[in-house]
Amino acid sequence: MFEIHNYAWSLVGACHLHRLRAYALKFMSLLSVRLDQDSGLRAPNMLEAQQADKTIWHHIGELCESATWSLDDALLEFTQNRGYLATLLQPRPRLTRISQAPASNVSKGQKGPKGGSKGAKFFKGGSKPGVRWPSEIWRGSQKKTLCMRFQSGKCSNKDCRYEHACGYPKPDGTAWGANHAAIDHDKTPH
Repeated sequence: MFEIHNYAWSLVGACHLHRLRAYALKFMSLLSVRLDQDSGLRAPNMLEAQQADKTIWHHIGELCESATWSLDDALLEFTQNRGYLATLLQPRPRLTRISQAPASNVSKGQKGPKGGSKGAKFFKGGSKPGVRWPSEIWRGSQKKTLCMRFQSGKCSNKDCRYEHACGYPKPDGTAWGANHAAIDHDKTPH
C-alpha cells in the first residue's frame, strides 16, 4: 500500500519519491519491531498503525498549509526531526489472558450461576438438545415465575406457587405460555 501511495504522490509531482520511501521505511521499521515474549509488550496492531499514519498525515497537511513548508520538507521533518512516528508506533503492553475458572458442580439445594439474555432467567432443558426454557413469563403487567418441575413433567401439585404454563421459547425468547408443559411442546398442536 505504501508503494502505490508513494508512486502516486511522486507522479503528480507533489514530492520526491526518495522522501516518501524514507517515511515508509521508518514507519515499517517501527511497526515491525520484534519484542521478547517476556517483556510483556507487543507491537501495534493494524488498526493502531492505520490511526498513527492518519495522524501523521494530518500533521503533515497542517504544515503544508503554510506557504513556507513543502511536502518534501514536511516529510523530512516528520521522518528525521520530530518523534511523532516513534511515539505513535511505540510498543504497547500485552494484555494477559484471564483463564476461565472451571465450572463447579452445583449440588441439590444450591443455586447455580445466573445467566441468560435480556435479564430473563433460563433453565436448560427441553425436548431438543440445546433448547433453553425461559423461567419467567409476563401475564398482563405482572411477571410470573414458571414452574420448572412442571416444564419437565414432574410437578402435579395443584396448589403450586409457580405458574404452570408452557416455558418453551418463542423466536423472540419469551415463553409460549400455553396450558401444556415445555417437554410436551413439540407433541402439542398450536
